[in-house]
Amino acid sequence: MEPTKAGFTPQSSSGECLEASMFSRDSSMPANDGFVEEPRRAGGPKLCELPSVFYRSILSEEFPPQDISAIAKKWGIKIITLYVGEFGPRFDLSKEAVPTSRLRAPKESKECWLGAAREIYELLCENGLHFISVEILDQVFRYQHLYLAA
Repeated sequence: MEPTKAGFTPQSSSGECLEASMFSRDSSMPANDGFVEEPRRAGGPKLCELPSVFYRSILSEEFPPQDISAIAKKWGIKIITLYVGEFGPRFDLSKEAVPTSRLRAPKESKECWLGAAREIYELLCENGLHFISVEILDQVFRYQHLYLAA
């Protein structure tokens, strides 16, 4: 499998990250695609409220961790951890958990997060995993979630 199939060019000729708004024009996804950029995270199309609770892992042979790593590297994002699971808001356990591919990364690469999240989500969709959202989260959230037994 190739690292990416979408054909994105995340960096300009000078090596700088493209603006997320520029990326959305080049992408097949519209600008109102549910992706958001917040001070400590970026992603979509549906994100769990923070702080969150980790409910369970999602196991799928179709999940492409190497391709996700290649996309992150292309965007200049150093992945610290990669979780694939269901996350729910810690203070409102009545809300439905959100299946999410969560990457923790240093904030230094934050200007690239939104575009990278869109590209990773497109890759997941190409692999039949459209129900899994993508979240790139600042590394300061190392211990921000709890683990609950399923």
